[in-house]
Amino acid sequence: MKKIFKPFDEKLIQEEQKSHHVIRMIRNVPDADPPQGLEERVMSSLPPRKTVPQWRKLYRLALTPQTVRFTPLKLVTSVICCALVLFFVTVWFNGDNASRQALNTADMRIPEAHFYMGRSLLASNQPEKALPYLEKAVALSPDQADFHFWLGVAHWAHKDFIEERNQYAQAIDLEPDHILANLYLGHNFMDRGEWDKALVQYDKVLAVDPNLPHALYNRGLIFRNLGKTAEETIVWKEYLKVNQRGKWAVRAAEHLNDLGDFSYGIHPIGPVRIVIKRPSFSASDTLLPDCLSSLDQIGYVLGNNPNLYVHVVVYFKDNHKRALARAKTIKGYLTRKYPSVDPARIKISWFSCAEKIVANDKTFLLNESVRFIGLTTNKKEII
Repeated sequence: MKKIFKPFDEKLIQEEQKSHHVIRMIRNVPDADPPQGLEERVMSSLPPRKTVPQWRKLYRLALTPQTVRFTPLKLVTSVICCALVLFFVTVWFNGDNASRQALNTADMRIPEAHFYMGRSLLASNQPEKALPYLEKAVALSPDQADFHFWLGVAHWAHKDFIEERNQYAQAIDLEPDHILANLYLGHNFMDRGEWDKALVQYDKVLAVDPNLPHALYNRGLIFRNLGKTAEETIVWKEYLKVNQRGKWAVRAAEHLNDLGDFSYGIHPIGPVRIVIKRPSFSASDTLLPDCLSSLDQIGYVLGNNPNLYVHVVVYFKDNHKRALARAKTIKGYLTRKYPSVDPARIKISWFSCAEKIVANDKTFLLNESVRFIGLTTNKKEII
């Protein structure tokens, strides 16, 4: 069976916004001295922290570009741990004996506490410990769609796919537009080879977010398994229109090329393969705007690797001059857009014949095409 694109999505971060009522409850609890041993009990439930030498931190800081990135599971883990510590401590602070007794029993009546602890354990790759907490959260508050969804994820980690499906369905009953429950229910159907049911779920997801990559990619695989080549071709193009980087983009382009469509090609640039939309030209051989973002990938790689040069190879059947004009046009765009790149690092070649491509054991001839090859050894430029 085809491997399914099923990573966690950054939209999970947005789910944390629903915990604001817990924070407000924490703020209303009066101050008091924490009980002895509380910190040890809380911290013992968390995974050990890996230490990094100070010299390595400074070294990474000096060499790493300063960009802001959010990794959903790591961010969720930090938020959950802080919320748990604040919650347990402040509930104890209020001096209410009943509250203290509740914290000392295994039958706490606070569903959010179980929910966040379960998610924290899931994020730290401890699904066997997470499952009881999430089950308790659902038992205490069965009308929360998020609780059912995450319980479903825990069952997936335990390979209990029937109960996983059941929990996603209950989340959708409570909240029909729950995008993650619909998405992961689609994954569940797809894992079982129930293509039509999976397609329905992915269509629901894309009605809310038309560019969600997980749903787009898996729709392509479904049409591939169903043998619907026309629909499959459309889906791969839709996916590559918004996702041209990473291994899933390469695989999508491979599937598209296997169908004889080369509107997106895979080009070896140094140690990696890059997906690039086929350059399109006007009647006067100027570049059209729809392909410029793909060409910018070439400029970006050249700008970040001074030891790399790129060979631009242009084919135009029976027209030597137009092939040369297009090669010069592409080089001119890259040198103007990226002035820090030495023009000598962009080599050009041109041919008045069709490009021959073999894909899926078939041979295709492209009368007009462009091929990019990234190399790290200098060769004499052909001009």
